[in-house]
Amino acid sequence: MALGLGDLSERPGFSTEELQIENKNQLNAILAKAFLQKTTDDWMTELESKGVLCARINSFEGAARDPQIACNNMIVSMEDPEVGELKLLGTPMRLKGTPPKLKSFPPRLGEHSHDVAIEIGYSEEEVARMKDEGIFG
Repeated sequence: MALGLGDLSERPGFSTEELQIENKNQLNAILAKAFLQKTTDDWMTELESKGVLCARINSFEGAARDPQIACNNMIVSMEDPEVGELKLLGTPMRLKGTPPKLKSFPPRLGEHSHDVAIEIGYSEEEVARMKDEGIFG
């Protein structure tokens, strides 16, 4: 009702949870069409005012601009010698008197491929073949 669609559970195909799951593609299409009618900010204002629990789904860039994320220091900077400044997710685990510290850079693409492949059961020969075939570096 908060979307201006009336009570969808009164429509054929949506009267029970089981039917809603069975007809999820049709239901999602109806909801997607409705959500395209307003901006995210407009929907947040409208839905929150009606008591609907909701939250925006942010991109990394959107989350990085969120005041709560900034207040909780959830975006941290690290200077990488090859690429310069990196903005990374901070740790949600906070212990009194022991602030989290970044100790190493994120791995380069493929940096741990060999070790991971061996750990999950590939032989050295299989790993060498995959490397030769360009599957990983």
